[in-house]
Amino acid sequence: MRREFSMNSNTRIEAGDLEIDRRERLRLPAPWLDYRPVAERIRDFAEACQGFSPETARAEAARCIQCPTPQGCTLACPLHNDIPAALWEIHQGHFREAAAIYRRTSNFPELCGRLCPDEYLCAGSCSVGAHHPIVRLGRLEAFVADYQRQAEGLPIPEIPPPTGRRVAVVGSGPAGLTVAEELAKLGHAITVFEMRHRPGGMLVYTIPRFRLPVSIVEEKVAQLERLGVQFVLNRRVGRDVTVDDLFQQGYHAVFLGTGAGFETVVNVPGVDLEGVYRATEFLLRTNLDKAYLPSEEQASIQMGQQVAIFGGGHSAVDCARTAIRLGAREVTCFYRGAEMDTLSRLEDKLAAEEEHVRFVGLTEPAILIGNDKGHVVQVQCQHLRLAGRDPRTQVMPVEGSTFKVATDLVVFAPERGPDPLIAEAMPGLWRVPGGWIISDKETGQTTRRGVFAAGDNTGQAQLAVVAIAAGRKVAAGIQQYLSS
Repeated sequence: MRREFSMNSNTRIEAGDLEIDRRERLRLPAPWLDYRPVAERIRDFAEACQGFSPETARAEAARCIQCPTPQGCTLACPLHNDIPAALWEIHQGHFREAAAIYRRTSNFPELCGRLCPDEYLCAGSCSVGAHHPIVRLGRLEAFVADYQRQAEGLPIPEIPPPTGRRVAVVGSGPAGLTVAEELAKLGHAITVFEMRHRPGGMLVYTIPRFRLPVSIVEEKVAQLERLGVQFVLNRRVGRDVTVDDLFQQGYHAVFLGTGAGFETVVNVPGVDLEGVYRATEFLLRTNLDKAYLPSEEQASIQMGQQVAIFGGGHSAVDCARTAIRLGAREVTCFYRGAEMDTLSRLEDKLAAEEEHVRFVGLTEPAILIGNDKGHVVQVQCQHLRLAGRDPRTQVMPVEGSTFKVATDLVVFAPERGPDPLIAEAMPGLWRVPGGWIISDKETGQTTRRGVFAAGDNTGQAQLAVVAIAAGRKVAAGIQQYLSS
């Protein structure tokens, strides 16, 4: 149950049978977050962070000072998880109860706890973090979600009788899986179309296993199948079947959750040299079995000793840490701003630095230089300087500051955009420049009746938690549409 507080002073509160002294809690040390030893974890792709133990989770949750409402952490969470209530349960050792609190508002807490840049979201709004180490809210969320899942499996709610309504969900990333789950729980018949050979979208294909074990996604998919959700694999909507075809097949609504997995063009001379990759291709080729890759991508990547990564987001960090695990000895991640992208988790960057990845800001590539065999051997770079208030984007070149970097392999991690095929094959679907689908922010309704969209393909922040939150809203919008 939600605990009730009676405020005695600004520093002391009573909650149930417990009395909390906020000043005392602020003096509590932050427990150690368990990572595998560097020398061990860089030799494989097993999960690098082992998270909290029951004892350290309780100690970390005890650092929460249980702010009076409205709590900043809950407001800053796109899902508005009741984080203080969950931490209250964790502190008392009620891990399953804490997990149930997260699952009331989140379809995938074990995912969000691992992938959210919580230092910019919930933890970044934590009052404790103003003068003390922030409470590791994401890792606590992952701990209790894992604890519950391993103890009793993912919960399967009672499903109402079939409604006779069919919904096609295009894409099986966070938004698509969320919409599928929410609508299946209402009794609708849901079919998820995935363009590749297994469900999960970018969660499976481009997020390395050392950050998100694939078994977590597989268990989620199995839960949805028990709810009656069907998955159609190796079917790309827009190429193999159109949205109009889906309506003709008897679907009453279509959700487009195709994400933003298509990288923008890299305009750097020499980008076509051998040994130059885009982040998505690089991660696909290192995450998937060769049998599932196109024939032209099945050859093993020749890593070499020196690797240069260009980009400041989470994909760049993932590529850098992957290169280390594939045998590279010197990996440098260059980015244009004075700071990394806010989508990149600080914890992952610090883990990469422990693994001997170098990060160099205010730098961009000018030209790639190849040898007589057409393979990249150097990158001519340009120093940048700040030219505005935003330290991530407002920069300009420093005249006469070019320098060369020797390299055996280059990976570009540019911005990503939506799949153009669906919109091109669907007259009447309006988009903004860049290909982002126009949809209602609350219901997800697009300019085509019965077609809904949300998540990365609408230009929202490319974060799993944002996609999940959008998916929950759109599921409600689709339910309203089907009921009208």
